[in-house]
Amino acid sequence: MATTSIQDLFETIRKAFPESLPQDSWYIIVASALLATDGGEHFAALYKYALDQLGPGSSSEARKNVSRRLREVIIKTWTLIGLPKVFPAYYSLASAEAPGDAAADFERSERRANLHPDQVTARSQDWLKRELAEDGEAVMKSLSANPDLAWTIKFIQYGYFFADTSVLDTIENEFCILAALMGSGAKMAMFAHMKSLRRLGASKSEAEAFQDVVVKVAAFQGTDNSSWHRFDEVEEFFE
Repeated sequence: MATTSIQDLFETIRKAFPESLPQDSWYIIVASALLATDGGEHFAALYKYALDQLGPGSSSEARKNVSRRLREVIIKTWTLIGLPKVFPAYYSLASAEAPGDAAADFERSERRANLHPDQVTARSQDWLKRELAEDGEAVMKSLSANPDLAWTIKFIQYGYFFADTSVLDTIENEFCILAALMGSGAKMAMFAHMKSLRRLGASKSEAEAFQDVVVKVAAFQGTDNSSWHRFDEVEEFFE
């Protein structure tokens, strides 16, 4: 693990983050990358640092929004890396949240639970169409021999979680997904979602800046990234 402090890591990443991207999205990438590299215990520090950026006199709603966004990373990312890896992040975050600032209500959980199956299917299909585009047919065909897995991905993983952009916007949603895949070293899925990030509107330089954040987090965590795909490898699809 790197000798720099976690606060120095956050500071370096935030200051280097492109102005063309949503300015609060840097900590979404960091959060997802930390989860994937067994760094969930740093969520309290990340939350406190993000609150510091709000400045003195910030409102409870602004602080609650940071809590809500970090909790959204947790609830999305567990579908990629598993529940055991996200529990340390949840407990770390909860330890740092003031009672009035924690987005600990059940409103969004109830909304997900009350979705009609047709709504779940429709939003999953819409998101997958945008995310995978021309690759969608091949991806779905590759899952045809395992209908249980295909159903879980389309209905549960995407329908209930990834296709929900009520908290994280479209590009932040893909940041969350891809950072977890990179941090986990999931090369096949990583390559597909690197194309997705470009497809959803990130320029080559923005995509590379995104990956630089994940690489910095991985280096801090002592995770090797030498085998990861780089965005140069997908650029031929966007020329």
